[in-house]
Amino acid sequence: MTRESQFVVTVDTEADDEWAGAATRTYRNLLALPRLQNLCDEFGALPTYLVTHDVAMHPEGSAIIRDLAATARCEVGAHLHAWTTPPHVPQLEPDARARPYLSEYEAGVQRRKLENLTDAVTELSGSRPTSYRGGRWDVDMTCLDLLDELGYAVDTSVTPLVSWRRARGVTKGGPAHALAPQDAYRPARNDLYHTGDHPLLEVPVTIGALGLLQQSAFAWMAAGLEHRRLLWAGPKRLMAATGIAARVWLDPVSTSSEDMIKLCSWMMSRGTRCLNMAFHSSELAAGCAPDVPDDEAAARVWRRLRDVLEFAASQPEIGFSTLTELAAARGAGPKCYAGVGQT
Repeated sequence: MTRESQFVVTVDTEADDEWAGAATRTYRNLLALPRLQNLCDEFGALPTYLVTHDVAMHPEGSAIIRDLAATARCEVGAHLHAWTTPPHVPQLEPDARARPYLSEYEAGVQRRKLENLTDAVTELSGSRPTSYRGGRWDVDMTCLDLLDELGYAVDTSVTPLVSWRRARGVTKGGPAHALAPQDAYRPARNDLYHTGDHPLLEVPVTIGALGLLQQSAFAWMAAGLEHRRLLWAGPKRLMAATGIAARVWLDPVSTSSEDMIKLCSWMMSRGTRCLNMAFHSSELAAGCAPDVPDDEAAARVWRRLRDVLEFAASQPEIGFSTLTELAAARGAGPKCYAGVGQT
């Protein structure tokens, strides 16, 4: 890993259409993972599949991921959906529609959920996971400290320029990531959004503002409005329509190939050393996610994936890595846990 910037592909590997809140889950989208791996192989990309507990326990889905993990062409990490990971707490999971944040549980339950997810992914892949993403982008210092205790090296739950305060769980809103750094960083021991010497590396999703407004101004505006629960959708649409600023994710579902390439180029021009493309496995198959309702939408996602991977592969200053490889290069490699090293 000697190139100036690293490109990581992070895939929330989960059931079909988790947004629907169906009582019975299906896993048709996982059949698309070998195709994704082949596309990544074509350009030398090394995807990190962040796997939920229910996927790890699903016979057919886990077999697909186990086969991919055995090839050493990817990494298998952990993705915690609090509502599908035991132990279950009826007060916070009253029905299939409930989508609680992990941070809504008391610390002891949080730890047990993380332990159960870690054990399930270990059984699935044969190696203890060292990369993590919280469901609904939920992470805080309690979670980071627990992840450190459990032997993780890297978290990728932070979404710069985005606050989830208005996205309700069961008892509260989500995390407020708007003012987080946009490049990979070590958080402070007591503050997720400032750099410091925490053992874990934080790898934010690559999100930026394209347009006339500077990134920092967009961030402060977003934070001020969203934290105060003021109406923010109208100003966002106006800024995008007038070219003042549009918030752009490195995400093949919501963002065009052109804008993703612009975003990558702009981020690198300001010294960003990590580009993190994030999406859900369910967005790879028609009818498995709200934004991918049909074959045309699915084909568009695949075209954008190819375009961006081809762009990254063509840039001499960009290399590909998994999340844990990136963490190791930054001095945050996996530790031993309970006397047992990595397998």
